[in-house]
Amino acid sequence: MFHVYNADVIIFLCAQVIEWTEVTDEDDLNVQGTLVARSEDSVYIALRDPSNYRQVVFYYLQGIYFHDDPWEVRGIAIANNGFAIVSFGTATSSAVRILLVSKSTTAGGTVNERDSIVDFKNLGFGSGIAITPSADKVAIGDSQLGQVYIRGLNKSSGKLSSTDKHTLYAPATMTSAKFGDKVGFSTTGNSISIAAPLYKIGDVQVGSVLLYFYNSVTSSWEDIGSVLYGNGNNLRLGEGGVTVNDILGRVDANDISGERLSYQVSIFIFKCCLLKDGNNIAHSTIFVPFTVRSRL
Repeated sequence: MFHVYNADVIIFLCAQVIEWTEVTDEDDLNVQGTLVARSEDSVYIALRDPSNYRQVVFYYLQGIYFHDDPWEVRGIAIANNGFAIVSFGTATSSAVRILLVSKSTTAGGTVNERDSIVDFKNLGFGSGIAITPSADKVAIGDSQLGQVYIRGLNKSSGKLSSTDKHTLYAPATMTSAKFGDKVGFSTTGNSISIAAPLYKIGDVQVGSVLLYFYNSVTSSWEDIGSVLYGNGNNLRLGEGGVTVNDILGRVDANDISGERLSYQVSIFIFKCCLLKDGNNIAHSTIFVPFTVRSRL
């Protein structure tokens, strides 16, 4: 959020993480992109059929619906309105598909494929997937290239946007750490958590989780400014899934064994002023900083 005081000045807030505090006895946040997923409102449940790895089973309004695919299911994420993004793969290729689950009082229910992206050479494509609760955007992680693609989703057509798209790249220290192996949107869709589970400290793959937020002033996704690292007891942090809640100020991450860790995030907020020269930002100045705990 920002306020325009005149045609030349914009004042807004910038955020940077300053502290991660592990918390316990908290309700689990909704981690998606695994083989079992639920919508944020718990109306939809989706899972890979344990006896048929090429089938996705959807549970919705006491009905059961199926999507059969020629490729094996690798991960599922589903929104509150029945849109789902599902990752599939073979021994040599990867794909993500946009599916829509719908119920009809006259014809039962259907699962329709609305869009698909196929990569015939890259097994890392689609290793991480996420969708916002409103299904206005999706994220696709590519752990082989160390990239995460954020795309707008047209809910009328079910097609991924060719213009509303952003790419996030692995930091230089994480190019071989499977950056994008798991991803998770906040419920607002304004933040995203990204796992790099093979990040090493010394010879130990402790794993790491990074946070990004959407800056509406610059129309870009920006690094929050701090990295959450695993430890010797919780290896490959994020490999089992990640998510963020930017209302509670919390990040949940599962390690390689499936153990859930929860962290409260303390944020350093800056009041920023952008001075504009015509349509171009000329320079910026940082004003009085203040600390906000448990809010992004």
